[in-house]
Amino acid sequence: MSTLTRYWLLQIPGWVLLILVLGLAHDRFDLPAWVGGIILLLWVAKDAILYPILKPGYETGVKTGSERLVGLIGIARQDLGPDGYVLVNGELWKAVADPLDTPIPAGADVRVNAARGMLLSVARVQDPDR
Repeated sequence: MSTLTRYWLLQIPGWVLLILVLGLAHDRFDLPAWVGGIILLLWVAKDAILYPILKPGYETGVKTGSERLVGLIGIARQDLGPDGYVLVNGELWKAVADPLDTPIPAGADVRVNAARGMLLSVARVQDPDR
């Protein structure tokens, strides 16, 4: 389901509640129906205007934990032959060289290829410009 669809579906209960309140105001306080219609249209317009601001909160697939590190560049803090520690994004992570038979010396730049739990799979970056 798209983010836009998810957003609009989650607005429906608010619209239903507003319609009930406007219906009650129409019955009890003689609120003209056209005023209630304008209020409802303004409410829906408010939801449309706020969508770009609120969109990140409705997105799924947001990467958290070690998944957010995939693709980033780090530095091997010790020889990875095949495992050791790397510094990525200011954090020290346990890592394994990818491929396993290619050791990575301490101080070498590495790219995070994958994350499995708290273990990163890294490969040496050959391009000095990254």
